[in-house]
Amino acid sequence: MEQTGILVQSQSGKVSYSAWYEFYPSPPVYAPSSDVVKPGDLIVAWVVYNSDGTFTTVIKDLTENWIFISPATVVSNAQRNSAEWIVERPAIGGSLTKLANFGTVYYGYDYTSISGTCYANVNGVYAPISSFNYVSITMVNYNGKVLASPSGLTSDGTSFYVQYG
Repeated sequence: MEQTGILVQSQSGKVSYSAWYEFYPSPPVYAPSSDVVKPGDLIVAWVVYNSDGTFTTVIKDLTENWIFISPATVVSNAQRNSAEWIVERPAIGGSLTKLANFGTVYYGYDYTSISGTCYANVNGVYAPISSFNYVSITMVNYNGKVLASPSGLTSDGTSFYVQYG
């Protein structure tokens, strides 16, 4: 699995933000501390399958004006048949963490004014996510309480948001 994004975590009431990429099962690699991420920053990120069979991840903070690019990496057994845009509740030490109130996270051109966002290249087909069999998933806790829910896609077929609670 090839992925990149922003990590937001809280420990003892202190919130920290960082950019990262990961070629699972290898551990994540974090951007240098000079690549500062702040609440409200406009972030774009993508994973590229290169013609030489490697993957590269790119994450750009358009607000803070920096870019973090992974080295081209071979990923064994890569299937290249799916793509995800997610807000994730991580597990630490095998236990799910408490999901922070992140407000609303916006994806796609309608919300970011960045063209080409929420497109995927799945099995050689490059198109907006609405062109594929997409699944919208609501995050719930063990008791079925909704923790985060996605909107439907807007008319452009790429834009949606995920709202806390």
